[in-house]
Amino acid sequence: MQLGVEQLDLGASGGLAGVARFGGGSLAVAVYTSVLTNTQADKAADIVVKAGVANGLTPAAATQLLTAISSGLATAIEAVPGINPTAITAASEAFLQSYAYGLKMTALTSLGFGGFGIVMCLLCEDIGPKMNNKTNVFLENDVNAEKNKYH
Repeated sequence: MQLGVEQLDLGASGGLAGVARFGGGSLAVAVYTSVLTNTQADKAADIVVKAGVANGLTPAAATQLLTAISSGLATAIEAVPGINPTAITAASEAFLQSYAYGLKMTALTSLGFGGFGIVMCLLCEDIGPKMNNKTNVFLENDVNAEKNKYH
C-alpha cells in the first residue's frame, strides 16, 4: 500500500494500512470465534448425547451429561443419573471430537480469508515503474537540502 502512493502521502498511507490490518484482524477473530463456538456446540450436542445413550444413559441423562462435561466439574458429572465409567469415557472422547470438528470448520473458514487476500493481491498496483533513482523529498540538513521544495 505504501509503495503505491507519493512520498508525501506515506504517513497517511501507513496509517490507513494499519487501520485496515487491525480491522481485518478483529473481524477475523470474531468470525473464527463464532464459527468455533457454534460448530463445536452443535457437534457436541449431537455426538456426546449419542455416546451417552449408546452406553446406557437415557436421552435426558445424556443431555445432562453434556452439560456436566461442558462445565468441567467432576461433581456435576457424578450427579448425572445412571452414570457409569464407560459413558463418561465415551462422552469425554465425543466432546474432544466435537472440538476437533470445530477447529476443522474454523480452518476451512480461513480459506475464505485466504481467497480474499489472493484477490486483493491480484488487484495491487504494479510498483515496478516506481522503482527508480528519483528522490521526492530531501533531508533538511543534507547536502541536497536546497532541492527540497516542501520546506
